Amino acid sequence: MTIHHQTGANAQFIGSYTPEDLVLRAARGLAAEVGLAPVAPAAGATLRLLAAAGGARSVVEIGTGTGVSGLWLLRGMRSDGVLTTIDVEAGYQRMARRLFVEAGFTSSRTRIITGRALDVLNRLADGVYDMVVVDADPTDYEPCVEAAARLLRVGGVLVLHGALTRTVFSRPYGISSTSKPQRTWRRRPWRWWCSCCARKHRSPGSRRPGRLAPWSPHRSCSWRRSDPG
Repeated sequence: MTIHHQTGANAQFIGSYTPEDLVLRAARGLAAEVGLAPVAPAAGATLRLLAAAGGARSVVEIGTGTGVSGLWLLRGMRSDGVLTTIDVEAGYQRMARRLFVEAGFTSSRTRIITGRALDVLNRLADGVYDMVVVDADPTDYEPCVEAAARLLRVGGVLVLHGALTRTVFSRPYGISSTSKPQRTWRRRPWRWWCSCCARKHRSPGSRRPGRLAPWSPHRSCSWRRSDPG
């Protein structure tokens, strides 16, 4: 799935379908004050939908920020779910922690860890997470994908915010350098497939998605890792 960053009238129109409450608006305002660019309301609503559709109980978020994406995720997760969120900036995490509580989520619903994402991911358990969301330094995206392949259970979901424009992955034709898409992978044993155009995007046995196959009219692709055969 690819979500493009919209501006102007388009953004206002799309945002009207995903209104944010006072807590989310406060988190977004704090992000603006410290110079962060959190996920758009439409992207946040998509994160909530993915978490709810999969009945997510254990989610890893790389890039806490001021808590915008974390709030959306928590609202889609199960009532006993735990969000593990990682960031190098403890100051941002203090803001996020306060807003999580104000939104009605007890401290037991979040595990807030300060540190480099790759250092923290290496300490997390294998194959137990329902969802991994990456919104961090673009240079860390590829190793984060490799780590997510280890952390996710079979059927788990990996979301990369801005995957086509902010990372080392190639940008498909027709996608401008100013857009901010969000791409989703679903883990299955053995191979990664594009469920939209049914193409393999790496060789059998690969543990992570790689460069896109030649671009097709399918601008919105959900990536799945299929069974061998």
